Amino acid sequence: MAETTAVEFHIDEYLFERQFARFRNHVIGKSGRDFVSFTSNHYTDKEEGYKYGVHHEGRQTLGLDEWRQTDIGKGKILRSVIAAIELKESNLLKWQGRWGEKSKPHHKLIEALSVPPTKRRYEELLFRLYNGNDDPLVFDSLVVLSGRRYPVLSYLFFLKDRSRYMPIAPTFFDGAFEMLGPISLRATNAHGRTIRLTTAFCCKPNTCCRKSLTKSRFWMRTHLPGCWQPN
Repeated sequence: MAETTAVEFHIDEYLFERQFARFRNHVIGKSGRDFVSFTSNHYTDKEEGYKYGVHHEGRQTLGLDEWRQTDIGKGKILRSVIAAIELKESNLLKWQGRWGEKSKPHHKLIEALSVPPTKRRYEELLFRLYNGNDDPLVFDSLVVLSGRRYPVLSYLFFLKDRSRYMPIAPTFFDGAFEMLGPISLRATNAHGRTIRLTTAFCCKPNTCCRKSLTKSRFWMRTHLPGCWQPN
């Protein structure tokens, strides 16, 4: 995708402030202190700070320093990624698969180990993800290869850069963003092409015309660097 040169972003300020006030009141009720940042408040740090430990352990498990381009296609890269997903102490991704192997969110990565062409393609993309800077193209290619498994993809991107990406749970994020009403974004790239995104619940919940907030949110993070940055 071409480099973005202009981004217009709109969110309902009234709804945002109303929901943020609810969040602040919740934090004050739990900690006795106002919310300034996640790390400065002992309650929010306890609730959210564990993610940084998971990030550290996940990257250690990946063993990125030992990856070589000549490893692509041999299974080493894919096995290390699977191991980084299956951390015992992590609750960022429900990877266990309560209803068998097929129910695991990363089962396609596991299956690819026994299919040489697919294994090579996965490892090409994963090597690019952790050693390159073409995140949008890698993201799109992984979606084509593995399907719309956004919790897995967001977790893998989180392991790459926790300052840009955060793991997501579609059900909870959809509900949270529904509270903010329609969210729209318009981006114009260097060639003058305009991209418009509107994340909204355009009719009754759980009907066919409900648009995915989670997909659009993560698309914006990967395709439009600088958007949706966490504090």
